[in-house]
Amino acid sequence: MVRLSGLIKTKSPYIVLVLVFLLCLILLVVVGGRVASDGYNYFAYLRSAVIDGDLDFHNDFQHYPKAFWLTYNPKDTVTGHFTNVFSVGPAILWSPFYLAAHLFVLVINQLGGSIPADGFSAPYQLAVSLASQAYAFAGILLVYRLLTRYFSASISLLATLTVWLGSFLLYYMIFEPSMSHCVSFFAVTLFIYLWHRSRKHRDIRDWFWLGLAAGLMMLVRWQNGIFMLLPALDAAVDYYKLQQQRNYGDIRHLLAGHMVFLASAIAAFLPQMIVWKIIYGGFLTIPQGSSFMKWTTPFMLETLLSSRHGLFSWHPALYLGALGWFILFKRDKGLTIRIFLLFLAMTYVNSVVKDWWSGWAFGMRRFDGFLLFLALGLGSLLTAVTDYIKKRPAVAVYLCMAALIAGNILFMNQFRGRVIHQGGVVAFDTVFKNMVEQIYKRTGNPFSFPANLYFAVKYGEPPRRYDSLVGVYVDDPYFFGPKMDLGRQRFYLGKGWSQTSETWQGQFDYLRSLAVNPTVYMPLRSKGNYVMRIRMAPLQENLVGVQAFSDNFSSLRIKINKKASVEIRLDKAWKTYEISLPEQNLSAGINVLEFSLPKGQVIGIDYIEFSPRPSLSRE
Repeated sequence: MVRLSGLIKTKSPYIVLVLVFLLCLILLVVVGGRVASDGYNYFAYLRSAVIDGDLDFHNDFQHYPKAFWLTYNPKDTVTGHFTNVFSVGPAILWSPFYLAAHLFVLVINQLGGSIPADGFSAPYQLAVSLASQAYAFAGILLVYRLLTRYFSASISLLATLTVWLGSFLLYYMIFEPSMSHCVSFFAVTLFIYLWHRSRKHRDIRDWFWLGLAAGLMMLVRWQNGIFMLLPALDAAVDYYKLQQQRNYGDIRHLLAGHMVFLASAIAAFLPQMIVWKIIYGGFLTIPQGSSFMKWTTPFMLETLLSSRHGLFSWHPALYLGALGWFILFKRDKGLTIRIFLLFLAMTYVNSVVKDWWSGWAFGMRRFDGFLLFLALGLGSLLTAVTDYIKKRPAVAVYLCMAALIAGNILFMNQFRGRVIHQGGVVAFDTVFKNMVEQIYKRTGNPFSFPANLYFAVKYGEPPRRYDSLVGVYVDDPYFFGPKMDLGRQRFYLGKGWSQTSETWQGQFDYLRSLAVNPTVYMPLRSKGNYVMRIRMAPLQENLVGVQAFSDNFSSLRIKINKKASVEIRLDKAWKTYEISLPEQNLSAGINVLEFSLPKGQVIGIDYIEFSPRPSLSRE
């Protein structure tokens, strides 16, 4: 009995992990485990190869909904195949599960069933979803296993569960398992685990397996090649040390290991090169095209901290994990330095993708390979906090009391401001909501710090405005688009405009200027030459019930990022004015348009519209 209880205690973290995984499996089956979104493309490789014996997706894509065609726009290539801009790795990893599903369907049909054995029916789709969950769970086990080398079992379990259930991984395990993120998380975690296990010494066999893992993670998601910086940084340090020691025998041995590593990595990646050759006619290509990456316009802070799927703003647990790296540095400097360098490289690459926000994503999903390192950081932070509280247990009590006092002050503000009824019953859901709003109005999202603070200082806006403005672009066709309806889309407005829109003689809504220098923000994803069209009119100073044009308005000047300005003479009517905005006066990100008005003059603006101009002479 003692032995059994000891065994249960030793294995209890794994039991907890298995129970959580089983719950995820149940939720997956309840949801349905259907292929969707990017998963259509990954699934097509598998279905076409197994059922049709080719990689011709013409018949496969015909089964997909109209939204697929509008989103991915497949076209014929020079080889007569349809384009597929996604990797083949997930299909390869799913294949055992898919083949098992195919065998299951054939057996059931032989026994009198009538399940379509076409590769599209429910068992096939559920099979790849179950495969993704299985690989993700294998990655979770590796995360926990590695964390136990640094922390206690309880801290390792808590950090593993928090990163698992407190990040985008849970969503993609249950709701969109046909995307690549579950298998990508597994493949990168496997690579890091093997790399970490053999850090101090690697023989030829270690290099071989590490190379296969490297090729596998790139096969699943090409950007995972960034993680090869880990052995590359090791190599730079090792060669330098051996050269200083003039140890040429070990240099030759290390070089042989690196050759084995590269050869096995290429061998593992070879299926992708063969697929590219079949579809595109060449062994190496960029299926999305060269314009997919905007190398000179990174949005690194936005990728991490913006409200548009920011890695940390959407998942605070990962923010805490990154903070924990500073604590991990004291324990393992070499590892932490590599993590920081790798994180900068990964953030840069993700931030220069055309849609750095990862499209229609739950969180910053393209960081799936970094969850292990974030779990390491979180484990370091949790260990430091628990050790601190053990030494100073009263601190936890002080913090709880401080939270109660702060809540009472916020409650009191609502009472004094008559936000709640001073003599009647109170709806406490409203009270708690108002408390959050009071804090948010002053601080913004704390997990967007310090980007929102920098934004507030730079533009003179409250930190909360960072969430509504950063990540919105007039050249983004998926949201809002190039036409600013300023009455409804007030996030574009700077200071100096009326709080509410007015209606001009029952025809259209407009905004009225209230200051001499009102501003409008023009956010751009990419620099370029633009044409701005503004429908506006000179108005008399605001009088109650009076709507009339100004008789003595001279002109206004529009300043663009304080680099250039354009003077416009306004007619006594609502009119659309066209202004050229040359590329040299604009920047990727937020651009500020300042309307300089004569003192005492007022303008009204109906809308502002932008359109690109391919060629524009410099002014």
